[in-house]
Amino acid sequence: MRRPRYVVAILGFAVASAAGACGDDTTDVGSGAPDRPTGAGEVVVQVLVDGGFVPREVALASVPATTVLGDGTVVTQAPTPAIYPGPALAPLQAVKVDVATVDGLVARAARLGLLAGPLEFGRPPVADAPNTTVTIVAGGQTHRHVAAALGISDETTGGAPRRALREFLAAIEQLPPGTQAWEPSAIAVRVAGPYRSDPQLPQPPVAWPLARVPVDAGAGTPCLVVEGDDLRLLRTALARANARTPWLIGGSARSVAFVPVVPGPPPCPA
Repeated sequence: MRRPRYVVAILGFAVASAAGACGDDTTDVGSGAPDRPTGAGEVVVQVLVDGGFVPREVALASVPATTVLGDGTVVTQAPTPAIYPGPALAPLQAVKVDVATVDGLVARAARLGLLAGPLEFGRPPVADAPNTTVTIVAGGQTHRHVAAALGISDETTGGAPRRALREFLAAIEQLPPGTQAWEPSAIAVRVAGPYRSDPQLPQPPVAWPLARVPVDAGAGTPCLVVEGDDLRLLRTALARANARTPWLIGGSARSVAFVPVVPGPPPCPA
């Protein structure tokens, strides 16, 4: 089974952070945690690992690795079989944790200085590594931290802020794994461009099933949100597809990226 990208991305520093993390479990906090959202659809913590040297269709299909919601629901990327091509739509899983665990994450962020304002994480001289974006909502504010190539040259690039972010991610890594599939109520669709076939691994095309179609345009990447009855039709088509499937749209084969919509920023910003 293949681990989600987030787990792979932080694996290199999780061991280094384990000593501090194990002695300070996320559930072991007092009542001093800052106020934070409590609703089932409200984000408290979200982690996204994206960018780096990857194909365009892979970059467009980036999904938050972990989303912690106000009611204690934790949505993560589910393990997938280590086969190629992978699934057309990234599978997600969920587990419910208690209030103390969510409060513990927020308290940990406060102790690490991640709620104190903008931090400077530096940029290592590595061009093809991904960015790690950590969003924390607490005290009526949204704190968003973006660290390039986290885990690489941290002591000489960014120092203390990068150590703090790594320790916080190690705490998130301690959350229990998902126990059931998490089904999104919407899917965001983007066209990555014309389909480029692989003669060594040809894929049968799938016809686009909806009246509304995603389009590509120059430097921009228009995004289509599919939900409701259309979502059921799209899911039926996705069951016949994988990540390398050519989609027939308007008579042309296109490479299309599909992203399950989780709570957080709008999937298709204006």
